[in-house]
Amino acid sequence: MKFKVKKRYSLAQLGEGWEECYLDFSPFTMREINEDFTSFASLDKDDPKSVTVASNKMTELLKNKYVGGTGLDATGKVVDIKRDDLLDLPAEVISGVISFLSSNLTSQKKKLSTK
Repeated sequence: MKFKVKKRYSLAQLGEGWEECYLDFSPFTMREINEDFTSFASLDKDDPKSVTVASNKMTELLKNKYVGGTGLDATGKVVDIKRDDLLDLPAEVISGVISFLSSNLTSQKKKLSTK
């Protein structure tokens, strides 16, 4: 990425003790949107293999964009969350991160395509 930009996703929604925990990501660039996200447009939701491939690709994109963060371990201690720990977080977090990082992408692409 040419510019140093970081987006912080709060983990406070996970409950007591998580209020100060977070995940930091580099946002998607327009180049990545044009190159990587176009493949999702042709996703066949009825084909399990297609869905698995798309899910794996999104997981890799998230891992590549991950900068760092903190969370609570099983004992309640604040620990650093490593890139490989992301998939051990609740699914609602991963879904939320995807929405957070891709917010306004659809509307931005529509604006660009109408110009």
